Amino acid sequence: MLKSTSIEETQSDETTIISKGVKIDGTLSCNGNIRIEGEIQGDISSQKNVVVGERGNVNGQIKADS
Repeated sequence: MLKSTSIEETQSDETTIISKGVKIDGTLSCNGNIRIEGEIQGDISSQKNVVVGERGNVNGQIKADS
């Protein structure tokens, strides 16, 4: 029998990756984890963790709840 999984359960462990070579200009918000390898010009808000990689660059404020 298949187990029913809610969307909230699956999203909590997901990580959004902003890859090297990607540039975002604006506000980024996410319910899950975020890993930055590219460049963000703006604020980041996450309900989980925010990791900025060695070559990642953020020009703005970072708010993470975990």
